[in-house]
Amino acid sequence: MITNFLITGSKKIGKTTLIKKVYNTNKINPIGFITLPILKNNIRRGFYYHSLFNIQPNDLPIIYDMKTNPEVFMTLGVKTLKMVLKSNNNFVILDEIGRIEKSNECYIKLLNEIFDSNKFVLAALKKEDIIYINQIKVRKDVKIIDLDSDDFNESYKFLNNCLKEYRGEYNNEKNI
Repeated sequence: MITNFLITGSKKIGKTTLIKKVYNTNKINPIGFITLPILKNNIRRGFYYHSLFNIQPNDLPIIYDMKTNPEVFMTLGVKTLKMVLKSNNNFVILDEIGRIEKSNECYIKLLNEIFDSNKFVLAALKKEDIIYINQIKVRKDVKIIDLDSDDFNESYKFLNNCLKEYRGEYNNEKNI
């Protein structure tokens, strides 16, 4: 059974919205990380890395005013991914996998270890031609959902069914 689902598509197409909707509908508190906007006067100036674990420091900027901060992936990022691997919680958000971390070998190795695990992973994937992302996309244990071509509502239904199957609920519902 495939348990790694990579949601890709253009900017602002709904990758994060889809991931959150699946987990919220099923009342699941996932582990992992999300990237959130840094706003100044209601204008997005960048993004910060937010670990879903209660660790400090948290909410570190990964990009602000066009300046990137790849060190965040070496510190908070690596710590978060190690905690994902050690956790008994099997529901993971990786939002977003992108270009800034592309030269951090330790971070990429941990991402792949998460994909190798038996956890249920929903990941937003930057739609760019980046070597390590291309390597993730061709793994046999991933399903790519491209919201540029795949319908949002159909993708939502598909992911819900996959999640229910993972939890052992899908076959029980079909038999009722």
